[in-house]
This record gives sequence, C-alpha cells and structure tokens, in this order.
Amino acid sequence: MLSERPRDRALAERGVHPDVIELAAEDGKEKIGIDQVREAIRAAQFSPVESDRKVCLVPRAESLTVEAANGLLKTLEEPPRGMVFALLAEHGVVAEVEFSWGAT
Repeated sequence: MLSERPRDRALAERGVHPDVIELAAEDGKEKIGIDQVREAIRAAQFSPVESDRKVCLVPRAESLTVEAANGLLKTLEEPPRGMVFALLAEHGVVAEVEFSWGAT
C-alpha cells in the first residue's frame, strides 16, 4: 500500500515507518477509543515523510467503540489527500479505501 521500495517495506515490517498509522487497542484494553482515532486523524493531516502516501491500518476494526467508529467514518467521508485506509477484522478485510483527488 505504501510503495514497492525496499526501504518502505523494511520500515513497515519493523513497525517504524513514519507514514503508517496503526490504530490498535491500548495495552490492557479491548477497544479502540475515540482519543486514539482523534490522534490518528491529526497525524493523517500531515504530508507523507518517506512515501508517496500515508496508510492508516486498523488491524481489528471490530474493536472500535461506536464513538471511535463514527469519528473514523467522518474522516473516511472527507479524507486527506493521498491517504489509504485498511480496515481489517479478525476474520478478514473489512475495507480497503484509497482516495485521490485529481492528479498528484
């Protein structure tokens, strides 16, 4: 989703890519809360650092609280340019959404 460049792949696999935003439940919690979504939305507003785009990965989308899911939905309705969202669930992909507004 980021690119095919080896550096991007290596950083993403190590979990340190600056253009990958991962939404996961905090330690000791089962649900992803609205504060985590707000933080991810804020980070998504900045331009990519290493890649051509940013990726917001939600590995367990079913663990979003209702409030968090609604907050994320607002961003999906009006996404930042060059942002890719990958929502996964325990039993597969919920959605993969890429937005582009005109030529980049």
